[in-house]
Amino acid sequence: MKSRSFVPIVLFLLLSIMFSGCVLPASTAPKELPTPTSLVPFPVATLPSIATAVQQSTPVVKVATPEGQAATQAQPSAATQVINEPAKPTATPYVLPTLGKPDSYTLKKGEWPICIARRYNLDLVSFLAANSLTLDSKPAEGTSLKITSSGSWDSGPRALIKHPDTYTVSSGESIYSIACAYGDVDPMAIAAANGLKSPYTLSSGQSLQIP
Repeated sequence: MKSRSFVPIVLFLLLSIMFSGCVLPASTAPKELPTPTSLVPFPVATLPSIATAVQQSTPVVKVATPEGQAATQAQPSAATQVINEPAKPTATPYVLPTLGKPDSYTLKKGEWPICIARRYNLDLVSFLAANSLTLDSKPAEGTSLKITSSGSWDSGPRALIKHPDTYTVSSGESIYSIACAYGDVDPMAIAAANGLKSPYTLSSGQSLQIP
């Protein structure tokens, strides 16, 4: 009798176990997998936040300027720029001789008494008379003429051609004949202005500077 009384109890327990299995959910949500950031035991800053932090931590150096003036950035000036330009040729300096009145003068080729009177600012009539000459006289090259000290030129303009000037030499000309053509020009001044040395030889077509 006792063994039969245990049967209902066993059946009850089995049924209870079966019913409890049906009540449990069929499946459960998987557990959340750990992320890379969750594995790090401390927070890691992002790149933008790092850049911001660096900018905020970088000291700013300010240049002191006079009060009332704003700081300006230096700009290269024109004086600091190197410009490679060819050097311009410069005229050779020369010293003109002083034209004074000598006591006498020896005529050179191409010169005439009237030309000497213009050059030295002489009174033409007194000069010709002192040398026993007239306007029609043609003393030869090498003739020595006396230079008078009284009076001055009053027989028209002394300068026959405007100068300074550039002159092209013709055949047979000399610095003396060219000086006479200009009137009041010293032949030695022509030689100095053109770097000519004695005997001051000229060639046809040569260009001369007339001071």
